[in-house]
Amino acid sequence: MKLEMTQKDKNLLIMLSIFVIVVCIGYWGIYPVVKGIVNTNKEIATQKETQEENELKLTQVPMMEADNERFSNEIQGVRESFFPMMESAEIDKYFTELVLGYNLSAYDLAIQMPQEETALEPYVYSKRAAMLAAQEETDTTEAPQGAKAERSEIEAAEESGGMSTDSETSALPAFDDEVTTGIYNATVTLRLGGKESDLLQLIEDLSNSDKKIRVCNYSWSEERSITNLTEEGEYDIKTERVLTLTLEIYMYEEVPDDGNAQ
Repeated sequence: MKLEMTQKDKNLLIMLSIFVIVVCIGYWGIYPVVKGIVNTNKEIATQKETQEENELKLTQVPMMEADNERFSNEIQGVRESFFPMMESAEIDKYFTELVLGYNLSAYDLAIQMPQEETALEPYVYSKRAAMLAAQEETDTTEAPQGAKAERSEIEAAEESGGMSTDSETSALPAFDDEVTTGIYNATVTLRLGGKESDLLQLIEDLSNSDKKIRVCNYSWSEERSITNLTEEGEYDIKTERVLTLTLEIYMYEEVPDDGNAQ
């Protein structure tokens, strides 16, 4: 049996061949190009957004530098009110020179050096103290309700055949997470003699000092001594007011800059 292709079959075969060629060109030729163009446009858009963000950051650099300088000056100002970290001998020298400057005599000087950083409590009438009190009251009120809810959750988890390991944290601001680091306080006890006016002036100046010195307590006493003893056994009795003064000095231990500060 002899098969002959008609003109119609030839035309159909030519059209099918053209279609296959067009599909191949489109899939392996045009489609990768179009896909590459789309990806390139997306990358260009992303780079433009990045460029705009960087330009915005660059415009903020002078403001950030000014803020950084201001904060650095504020920190330095606060540091200057603290004593530098001193050894016992340096504290002894400081207060000995201070006492002599008031024409007083130091009969005794005891220093208790710090063993760890100081934990500072806020002033009872300060805003921070009020915040801490409010947070403590809120925690105390919500504690029973939280325990009841937790028990209910555990019971429900047990009934469903498992227990959740996720726990939610409170959304309240943790004011007590703020800690003071690098601050140490040494306790200094002095027994001083001299004119009462000079002793009172010393107490007043220490109480109003720009340095971080706290007058914890003081007490007065009288001491008698024999003076002008003669060969005949005559003498004078000298009565002197003696001040016992307990102080706390706050020292700041500066942390070395690691060069990573922003």
